[in-house]
Amino acid sequence: MFLNDLNTVKAVALRLLARREHSRVELTHKLLKKAFSVDLIETVLDQCVEKDWQSDLRFSESYVRTCIARGDGMLKIQMRLRDKGVSQAMIQQVVPMNPDFWQMQLTNKWSKKRVSAKIDIKAHARNIRFLQSRGFTFEQIQVFMSL
Repeated sequence: MFLNDLNTVKAVALRLLARREHSRVELTHKLLKKAFSVDLIETVLDQCVEKDWQSDLRFSESYVRTCIARGDGMLKIQMRLRDKGVSQAMIQQVVPMNPDFWQMQLTNKWSKKRVSAKIDIKAHARNIRFLQSRGFTFEQIQVFMSL
């Protein structure tokens, strides 16, 4: 069943945007789950962008700040933004590219992890996998492990 009321679609979209920033793709998926027609969703989202209620740039900046505060690495942040429908150009615009920043982020993430006193090959590999799973590049990890 498709709902065909423009005001209903707009109300749901604004309610979602009032809670937090969303990318256009996220909003589209959430509104489609509510069985709204694609044409109405596109019309409402165009209005939201026009009135600056929804902005992929604002969403991306907010999302990157949240991920950095959580301790995620550059690769993980970039992957999640792509999954949320953010363009590659915008990702490059909002994700810091300074290698020193990411080394500091890696150091902060590492300091929160408890490390056993016994470091053998298995533990070393486990530590590398831990940092890779947090989105840090192998090169960043190698530099960090050599300190």
